Amino acid sequence: MHDSATLIESHAVHPARTDRFAGWRSTYLEAIGSAPGHCETTVLEQPSAIHHIVSRFETPAAMQAWTGSEGYRRLTEQRDAFTATLVQHGTGTALCFEVPSEATARKWKRFLVTWCAVLPILLALNTSVRTLLPGLPPLVQLCLTSPILTALLTWVVLPILLALNTSVRTLLPGLPPLVQLCLTSPILTALLTWVVLPRVQRWSNYWLLQNRHGRLSKHPD
Repeated sequence: MHDSATLIESHAVHPARTDRFAGWRSTYLEAIGSAPGHCETTVLEQPSAIHHIVSRFETPAAMQAWTGSEGYRRLTEQRDAFTATLVQHGTGTALCFEVPSEATARKWKRFLVTWCAVLPILLALNTSVRTLLPGLPPLVQLCLTSPILTALLTWVVLPILLALNTSVRTLLPGLPPLVQLCLTSPILTALLTWVVLPRVQRWSNYWLLQNRHGRLSKHPD
């Protein structure tokens, strides 16, 4: 008796080509469903726009016949135009696969993505810093503070956004700085957590999770 074989294909889809991917996936599922020795296919979707297609075959030979077929080759050529992909496979009934996630992205890419998320909020906040640094234009203040903040978010993990919130004392002059900080920091953190970062990550994962060869990576380079 032969062990079954499992093929798992992970896709980070280009944000502007999700419709093309949906059409491609339908074609792929129809094609693999008619492949000799194919048992079943399950599609898993992560909220961060990463899709996993998990297919089981009766034998490793059946899986190899599918991945070596002309139809599979054509489908992968089409797929590569709008996805970054990682293909894994194994044999047996109890398998464990590592799948890509934001944690596997290279740090300098995460730095850039986080900076893009923080930049609009800092632009609004830095208008209040003018009273602290009256000799500098707002754009210069932004260029000085946003890279520091982004580096702390990316590499130190603990958000240091609170340090900049002391600048809002001009907006709430009647409150002590500590009280201002306690009021504004949860709002800023909530905006980053639930509004800004999820949208930036969804649009950036296609690029963020690629390794230097343009494929998805399970581990940071």
